[in-house]
Amino acid sequence: MIPRAKRGDLAGKKQVYRDTEKLEDIVTLATRGQEGKTTLLKPIIENGKIVRKFKSLDEIRSDLMMKMDKIREHKPQLKW
Repeated sequence: MIPRAKRGDLAGKKQVYRDTEKLEDIVTLATRGQEGKTTLLKPIIENGKIVRKFKSLDEIRSDLMMKMDKIREHKPQLKW
């Protein structure tokens, strides 16, 4: 059996990468890495175990304030 997308041409596992300077997101196959970009989709649970450390409320607030400043400077974009 050949895996196929229900709609469109990109069948398979996807990943979202962000260029944090330009606020540009790229959706592509997980097997195609994007050099210099941050991966946005990260596992939370694997084999029934929590595998990611969660941020404190102060860290979340700080990150959000930095992102809001960047949004004011740049127009966010999404590319396929």
